[in-house]
Amino acid sequence: MKSIALIGCVGAVCACAAVGGVCEPEWRALTGPTGTGTTAPVFALAVYDPGMGPRLYVGGSFGSAGGVTVNRIARWNGASWAALPGVDTPGVSGTVNALAVYDDGSGPALYVGGAFTEAGGVTVNRIARWNGASWSALSSPGGVGVPSGVITAMTVHDDGNGPALYVGGSFATIGGVTANGVARWDGSSWSALTGPGGTGVSGSVMALAGHNDGNGAALYVGGSFVTAGGVTVSDIAKWDGAAWSALPGPGGVGVSGGFGSVQALASHDDGNGPALFVGGGFASAGGVEAHGAARWDGASWSAMSGPSGNGMLGSQEVAVYEFAVVDDGSGPSLFATGEFDVAGGVQVNGIARWRGAGWSALEWKGGVGVGDTIAVHAMAQFDDGEGPALFAGGLFFGVGDPDVPLMVNRIARWACHVESACPGDYNGDNVVDFEDLSIVLGDFGGAYGFDDLSAVLANFGEDCG
Repeated sequence: MKSIALIGCVGAVCACAAVGGVCEPEWRALTGPTGTGTTAPVFALAVYDPGMGPRLYVGGSFGSAGGVTVNRIARWNGASWAALPGVDTPGVSGTVNALAVYDDGSGPALYVGGAFTEAGGVTVNRIARWNGASWSALSSPGGVGVPSGVITAMTVHDDGNGPALYVGGSFATIGGVTANGVARWDGSSWSALTGPGGTGVSGSVMALAGHNDGNGAALYVGGSFVTAGGVTVSDIAKWDGAAWSALPGPGGVGVSGGFGSVQALASHDDGNGPALFVGGGFASAGGVEAHGAARWDGASWSAMSGPSGNGMLGSQEVAVYEFAVVDDGSGPSLFATGEFDVAGGVQVNGIARWRGAGWSALEWKGGVGVGDTIAVHAMAQFDDGEGPALFAGGLFFGVGDPDVPLMVNRIARWACHVESACPGDYNGDNVVDFEDLSIVLGDFGGAYGFDDLSAVLANFGEDCG
């Protein structure tokens, strides 16, 4: 890897104004002193600053990360893994499905949702608050958390009454309030989303996102349900703060076909105007053939098609699990992850970039995406000290060369690096010295190899400044 300076360039090769080089995207493992990646799947990623600088928080079903016992949630500072300690044990007692940062008036905190009952030894019931030092429950007069069920989605949204944390999942009550799959937390109490026809949804919620379709900000709710507030919606609905409504199309409302369900939502302007992007396991949206990925502009549905195809295809169950908007240095772009081989006719293997007119793959060392084990569940943009990068987590093990992949163990970092004008200078200080040697040896066999070591040794002591 003849590269030194990481910049915010995470798509195809692009020109960069740094050290006079070319931006060459590549994957890296998250390797700490005692290991690489996680021991089981990653389902959620979020960036939170606990007062010591931003950190990447990683949630899933794993017991350890980088060799550190963490119990299903960990933080990465760019160099090492750490647990979130509690009164007796670190982490949480069950799977983490969702992460969100919310300020309830006492300062920003990380909210963690999933299938657990305890966090750091504290009884929390499927949702907990981490303030950077300790765990706490979301308690209200009616009770603590979700007594039965699971939380799978969270987002922060302002419905006109101030920012609040919205949570979705499969549950009937939360904090003693009957909510039916989706609820609002204002920092002190829970409330249901009740319209004229009823409360919540008729099934489970898997995705939440705020979006303004031109008629004001609203919360969009996706999942596996037929009705919301008594309104027939078919797996996706709009909540405007007072009432539920469907997203209609020429062939019906919501999504249908395939394996069903909406699992990903994102608000983004892809150059064609602001829109809500909807992903999941469906075959059509509003009657429009879409294959798991569709665009809602506030009035109509359209497919996310490329020159060679429409939506996502694969050899097994096909679904989009998450959308994330990442700024690659040339403006925000939309990335999709999930369980799919092809996007818009392009081989992508679990992760793809949408440019507004077509899909493109993340290519590196002869491979695309995350190889054969293609389930990618989560994404986040994080600056680990080397510049902004795209982090992806899921079920995958290796990336890059299909024959000799870089083993990352369920989480990896994708970013561009600029080829150095000073060979062997890997930290960008224009001097080849022991710091560069330490960088190479610290990830030898991963991001760095014999060519990189040779460059340091051949140019050791050179000053290119």
